[in-house]
Amino acid sequence: MLSALVELSAHNGGVFTRRQALTCGYPPSEVRLLLKAGLWVQLRQGIYVDHLLYDVAAPAERAVLDIAAARLTVGAPTVGSHASAATAYGLPLLSSSPVTLSSRLGCRRGALSDPIDVIAAPIVADHLWSLRGVPVTNPARTLVDLADSLPLADAVVAMDDALRRRLVTPDEVKEVAMTLGARQILPVLNAADPRSESPLESLSRVALALEGIEAPELQHVLRDLCGRFLGRVDFWWPRYRVVGEADGMLKYDSPDALRAEKRRQEAIEQARYRVVRWTWHEMRTAPALVAERLRFAFSLAA
Repeated sequence: MLSALVELSAHNGGVFTRRQALTCGYPPSEVRLLLKAGLWVQLRQGIYVDHLLYDVAAPAERAVLDIAAARLTVGAPTVGSHASAATAYGLPLLSSSPVTLSSRLGCRRGALSDPIDVIAAPIVADHLWSLRGVPVTNPARTLVDLADSLPLADAVVAMDDALRRRLVTPDEVKEVAMTLGARQILPVLNAADPRSESPLESLSRVALALEGIEAPELQHVLRDLCGRFLGRVDFWWPRYRVVGEADGMLKYDSPDALRAEKRRQEAIEQARYRVVRWTWHEMRTAPALVAERLRFAFSLAA
């Protein structure tokens, strides 16, 4: 790209508008050729990024590009927030949503096929980070916003991951919540546990608690009567000698891995532990059925 456009786009994460390209010396015919050749990528109507930047961008980096493009579309002062900010930090989300920005004046912009949510919210300077020159709510503020806008399980999934990766501390999150007067963060913090190693484990923990299943121990190491290591399990109810595995068959992507897991489960069951497994689909659509299977396993210990 011409140096003038490189310098101009650097202030917004590498994203630029058609008008900016024309101003920097690209004639309309060349803009069309660059787009047709795939050398520029259109993020939104009239908003582009160089393919060299886009092609190597990880999902979190592409989220920043999406925020940058949305900010140029809206035009008014905005910051990336909520689910968009969460994606920019690599936090897991259970559902997708439009690009989300926050500003002092909320609105909804963009084409119906590619909308932008602009949420009216206080913009506090201490709550902002800059990612490639793009203003985004910091991790603590992002988690507070998610707690206020998402179901409990969804917010806990993101919180568990942020705490496990040490993006935030509970005190940092509480401080932001206190500044905003946000109360929904407390149930999320109370339910969060950084020991969860996957979104499914986090979702399972919350969903089973809502079904009345007592809290399990997490990431427990099992041994047989001779002290031999059997495995580290997702959930463990010692009172009933019941193991919960929140992965189904999803993470075993090769026959060897599947056979190894089968042998692992057989060893656990031979040591007189009971194993209950469930999948993403079951926990998303029918957590009550998983809870019933667990209660049945618990009853066998009586």
